[in-house]
Amino acid sequence: MGGGLKDTLLLSLRRDRAILALSAIMFAVVMAIMTAKGIALNFASLLGNGQVMASSVLMVVVIDLLGSLAVAKPEWPIAFLRQRYFSPATIRFVISGLPVMVVLLAFLPFYSKMKSMIPLLNEYDWDPVFIMWDRWLLGQDAWRLMQPVLGYPIVTSAISACYQVWILLLYFGCLLMCYHPAAAPVRQRFFLVYLASWGVIGAGLATVFASVGPCFLEPLTGNAAFSDQMEYLRAANQQFPIFSLKVQDLLLAWFSRDERGLGSGITAMPSMHVAIAFLYVLACWNISRRLRLAMLAFALVILIGSVHLAYHYLVDGLVSIAVVAVLWWLSGIIVRKRPA
Repeated sequence: MGGGLKDTLLLSLRRDRAILALSAIMFAVVMAIMTAKGIALNFASLLGNGQVMASSVLMVVVIDLLGSLAVAKPEWPIAFLRQRYFSPATIRFVISGLPVMVVLLAFLPFYSKMKSMIPLLNEYDWDPVFIMWDRWLLGQDAWRLMQPVLGYPIVTSAISACYQVWILLLYFGCLLMCYHPAAAPVRQRFFLVYLASWGVIGAGLATVFASVGPCFLEPLTGNAAFSDQMEYLRAANQQFPIFSLKVQDLLLAWFSRDERGLGSGITAMPSMHVAIAFLYVLACWNISRRLRLAMLAFALVILIGSVHLAYHYLVDGLVSIAVVAVLWWLSGIIVRKRPA
């Protein structure tokens, strides 16, 4: 590696040392728990995550390529693209983000392992409490309160489609937060809270307050409190595709086979969908007004969808928002004390 590239890598390691230290601690905790439970690391999930990440990188490159050609309208396109993508400055720029990208590559498979181990660490016995909390807050189940407005198959299908789009935040969105110049002022805070959210919310609190959520309540616990909601979703699926039903069936099948691959595991409280969507609201707040409003609208759809699609109780999302807000505040203190 040339001296310039080596210096770039060393500088990026120094800049991102807080992010790397947090990820190392979280990896060590997960590995210790896996070792204690006799669970081996499955590298197939790492490969699967790498394939999705590679597809996201390709998507970003294609969008940038088409956009740059449209704006520059170069007389010699090949020379223009060679300069844009293979110049020393571009290579250094890509290398500067590699430490964080390596963390992201390995992180989700480790989190999936942790999520799937929750039944080994705690019983799923908190659902009745969260059902009670929702009813105390609203006077009834949250989905019933939403149903007069959202209870139309075409509306449910649209919400379900948006809920599936959320996964782009984990790949396409993280790439932009890592490399886009507009994200530079909040880059460190974003990734500190991103990693901490998976650890604190998605693993820690999810284990302590182990719950399965409305869609899995009857098949896993025998409680039919949300059978009416599931009947509506299945009936709506006969008219318009409700994508979440296929995902729920897949998660249930993985759970029954005790699989611990990428994306596996069942938890309700708190909601990682809401947590990550709200994190993007905070991160994008001062980048641009349009982006702020777009992310705020998307986060609201995710919060509503988490209830309407029977993944979560309303309190799951509210707790996630509160915890992410605290983590964002703490990250500001860390970044101010240890500037890049």
